[in-house]
Amino acid sequence: MALTLRPVRRATSPIGYSSLSSMPSLWCLKRLETQVPPTSVMDSEGQAGLIGRNLTVAIQLIVRVPYWRDCLARAPGGPEAMRSVVPELEQEYRNNGIDLDACRASPAGLLALYLPPTADVLAHLLETVTLPGFVLLNKCDNAYGPISR
Repeated sequence: MALTLRPVRRATSPIGYSSLSSMPSLWCLKRLETQVPPTSVMDSEGQAGLIGRNLTVAIQLIVRVPYWRDCLARAPGGPEAMRSVVPELEQEYRNNGIDLDACRASPAGLLALYLPPTADVLAHLLETVTLPGFVLLNKCDNAYGPISR
């Protein structure tokens, strides 16, 4: 059974990390059977999907793994394939003069946010994007395409 989810709150400011990729809109979504709404991401290409079982988990993902979309592209190969690209992507940020540790420390400190290890965050992402029964509709009641995976 597919559930229709409606946006209930949009993030008021972007979760800053770097300008290497655009910041998609984050929405908390309400599911009638749960107390804590899952969090979805929608992009300008018409794709959307769940990225966290709640807003905290989604922010942990974005702060710990700002290149999560690149990792998600490797999801068909499983968690190990997703983790295998992390060193290369971390190096790409360093080559562009971005200190990821400092970028992570700022929002984590401001939000008193625990940042789980990268492997745990990616495992949660893989688990969340494959949850069945969620359909995100736009304002015209058309379904968004699935987030790339």
